[in-house]
Amino acid sequence: MTHYEKIKRIANHYGFRHQAIKTAEECSELSAALSKLVNGEGGRSAVIDEIADVIIMTKQMRYLMHIDRAELREVMEAKVKRQLHRMEAERHV
Repeated sequence: MTHYEKIKRIANHYGFRHQAIKTAEECSELSAALSKLVNGEGGRSAVIDEIADVIIMTKQMRYLMHIDRAELREVMEAKVKRQLHRMEAERHV
């Protein structure tokens, strides 16, 4: 079974509602792990663990919501481009 097939199997088993809630929980756990790391209370391995959970869950959301890779890449590229423009504007202030 490929990685993508495993992701689909898990997503189909639990369904959209459950996995959407779980995705939000995992994002929150990543946020907490990053805060602890910045405050010197946590470690790199905890952040890596939570990033892995978030990626797994967002892959399930992509599958369950029929989000095409190209569509996602396009939105991501626009956001990166926008942020780079903001950074450039900051240099001129």
